[in-house]
Amino acid sequence: MRTLAVAVAVVLAGACGPKVQPILDFSVPPDLSIPHVPKDKVDVLFMIDDSAGAATQARLRATFPNLIEVLNGFGTTKPISYHFGVVTSDLGAPGITCGSSRGAKLQAKGASASGNCSGPTTGNFLVYDQQDATNDNIPSSQDLASTLTCMTSVGDKGCGFEMPLEAVYRALHDPIPENAGFLRDDAALAVFFLTDEDDCSVDDPSSPLFGPDAATYGPLTSFRCTRFGVTCDGKFPLPDTAPASYRSCQPATVSQGSKLSSLDKYNDFFTRPKAEGGVKDDPRDVVLAAIAAPSAPVSVTAGTSPDVCGQGVASCAVLGHSCVNPDDGTFFADPAVRLNAVINAAGGLTASECDDFQGYAIAVTTFGQRIVNVLR
Repeated sequence: MRTLAVAVAVVLAGACGPKVQPILDFSVPPDLSIPHVPKDKVDVLFMIDDSAGAATQARLRATFPNLIEVLNGFGTTKPISYHFGVVTSDLGAPGITCGSSRGAKLQAKGASASGNCSGPTTGNFLVYDQQDATNDNIPSSQDLASTLTCMTSVGDKGCGFEMPLEAVYRALHDPIPENAGFLRDDAALAVFFLTDEDDCSVDDPSSPLFGPDAATYGPLTSFRCTRFGVTCDGKFPLPDTAPASYRSCQPATVSQGSKLSSLDKYNDFFTRPKAEGGVKDDPRDVVLAAIAAPSAPVSVTAGTSPDVCGQGVASCAVLGHSCVNPDDGTFFADPAVRLNAVINAAGGLTASECDDFQGYAIAVTTFGQRIVNVLR
């Protein structure tokens, strides 16, 4: 057993930060008559939006010492075997060329990582084993924090139709060769999402949502994901008009006409036991967290730029931001109605992407504490 020395970037005691949500009820309550078995292994997966947000990625990476301090502190009493993996939100989009279509493969080194850094010495995920250091694959010239930084520097060239839920699902569920060995049956699972837009997952390769039918779907922008994946104030699909604001929004269901993947697929995966389609025998071994946008307010504004609406389109409806950092306007994000619904259903925690560094650090530290709670 050993730990890595790290410098904590902020003092968390008594700090102000985001309104981190408390643990909520599971959408499918676990059978509490079955004792929870503490684990000595945990697989940690970071899902990083690689379509934009270089500043938010850098802010997240700066919190890694805080996460490591929590995990190492627990490791002094109970050595843990960790796997760390990174996947991006880029799955492309059916029918169009979009991003690089990473296909839910674990990324050993981020697309924008410094040429001087290295990913794991073997495989596509990082092994940090407090029980047996000979299992580690951290480069000899780096420590855990710097290697995680290298892995999570994913850049901003990914597809703008982000599919974070489907990317995580495929990474953990599908037989992808690059991901072999990451997910262990006898380990807890912790997933952390970082994204500035809502989930736009589709699992239908013939989905028309991203096709040329502008008469039905409007200009080819990410507003299509909200129009045909969310219902607000009883309206579906949302009108393709601006300005507009809505009081109450929730994920639309397939029966309502949603063109996106059913959230039942992801809720079941994270909250049901493996015998019922879940990822773990005991759903209490799953920890979810996200730094994304608040689900409200949901508003629609008018876009007039060809970069937003497309060439030849004078104006289009654009989803308004649900948060903007008051001190730094480069930190903004759009309402994550679908993503937050899944995180909350699994009893996870959410924090705002528009928070300052201290807010990020509190969210990541709380994530680490949730992991420790599962391992006790």
